[in-house]
Amino acid sequence: KVFETMQSAINNQKIAMANIVTLTEKLENEELDNEEKEKIRNTILACAEKKLNYAIIIDESKARIKWCIQNIQKDIDEVFVNNIYQLQLYKENIINKIRRIIFNTILGKSNYRKFLENYELEYLKDIKTKNNVKIFDIISTLRGFTKQMQKTKKQISLKYNQKIYAR
Repeated sequence: KVFETMQSAINNQKIAMANIVTLTEKLENEELDNEEKEKIRNTILACAEKKLNYAIIIDESKARIKWCIQNIQKDIDEVFVNNIYQLQLYKENIINKIRRIIFNTILGKSNYRKFLENYELEYLKDIKTKNNVKIFDIISTLRGFTKQMQKTKKQISLKYNQKIYAR
């Protein structure tokens, strides 16, 4: 959506520049009365201002994209917690080693089965919840961006129309 908004602003800038070129050629090549020349000059100024104003939308879109790129690693780390550093190291003396072997032989299979059964219930449920929160954050940010860009486009259009029809 952000790329689409940025591309639309870039296209509008190109259209404004094309209009400036066309109107400038018309102003230079045709013999017009002063009123028509003044109207064309106002339109040229309005197109130039429109092009500059669309640069605001492009800059905001680039800033939003940069913000997304910077936050992606943090968001992934929050959703997928890395538990590798939570491993426990056992003391390697002979008594602890024998105790661990006996304990794993007797209860190992049932503990492993419980771990697999609870894995989806606990770990994957936690990931889904965190993921849904991140999706909601992104949606709300995107809606805010979209509303901001719509207001900006309306202001650009209003300024353009005021400039053209100003006398």
